[in-house]
Amino acid sequence: MAIAIFDHLATKVRHISNIILIRKRLAIILLAVTITIYIVSTQNLSLGFESRKVRVIPDIIAKEYVHPDPDFAKLGHEKDLYVDHIYCITAKDKQDRRDNMNNQFELLGIRAEYVMGVDWKNDESAKDILKHTKPYLRDEQNACWVSHLRLWKDIVAKGYKTALILEDDIDFSMNIKETMKTSLEILNRRTRATANHEDHDFGWDIFYPGHCSDFEKYQDSVDPSFKDLRYGIMPFCTHGYVVNIKSAALLVDLMSIPLERALDLHMVFHSAFSTEKGVLRMFSIEPSQINQRRDLYKNDPGIRNIHFLSPPNSTLDYISNNPQVLLNK
Repeated sequence: MAIAIFDHLATKVRHISNIILIRKRLAIILLAVTITIYIVSTQNLSLGFESRKVRVIPDIIAKEYVHPDPDFAKLGHEKDLYVDHIYCITAKDKQDRRDNMNNQFELLGIRAEYVMGVDWKNDESAKDILKHTKPYLRDEQNACWVSHLRLWKDIVAKGYKTALILEDDIDFSMNIKETMKTSLEILNRRTRATANHEDHDFGWDIFYPGHCSDFEKYQDSVDPSFKDLRYGIMPFCTHGYVVNIKSAALLVDLMSIPLERALDLHMVFHSAFSTEKGVLRMFSIEPSQINQRRDLYKNDPGIRNIHFLSPPNSTLDYISNNPQVLLNK
């Protein structure tokens, strides 16, 4: 009887031991998978895309969109942040946002044109387009798309060689002028190389001094003299980016049909540095020098609780802490 009980207990112990062993093995496998995912999501975001950034853009794209004008690479005026023109998308009922933008423009010595964004409820000219959009996209996402599409068309129509597109809820870094000048000088050296047919892949299409992406910090610097300028893999958001006349025309072609996803995701989908078929050569600044300050407008419809951080050396924070600076202007 005792022997039978002992055998029964021994069997139970072996059974429990086997379960523990299996669980340990599963835990080890899970840990290995987790470590692999972590490595891929950090290091490989840079290393994995590194080989793609040297691929040559197809000749059909390069020949069609490389701008032949020798003055294309000249910088604009300092007051225009070294581009030909600055747009700021706003809405009639957003005077508080324009007040903040005007204070920044005055303090930093920047001139910009306000343009009214699409009012998806009342804009008759946009209704025909908006009724064909995907039902799962929010109205404000579709309005954002049409507003930016109109500006790209305006850039081409007016012949602006470069333009900065802003949204009215942003905060500049106090260093924005230096950042823009240095970055555009580097990017325009790439444009000269492309115009001279040295390398079609050395042009640029979209430059993001402002973005809301955590991926850009892992990317390679474009030039050792200014390490903040990075290859743009996933520079999400559209609150502060620069296009040139050739990329504005290309964006009109790529984005004129109703979108499958939000505009910033659709633009990133065409990045030459993150997808094999991408044709938009994107670059970004890390850390971002133009940030959305949605924390200041939490009651606005459509606002989502993301990316409230001020940029480094925030202009709005400086004005808030030193209101007298505007009185001296």
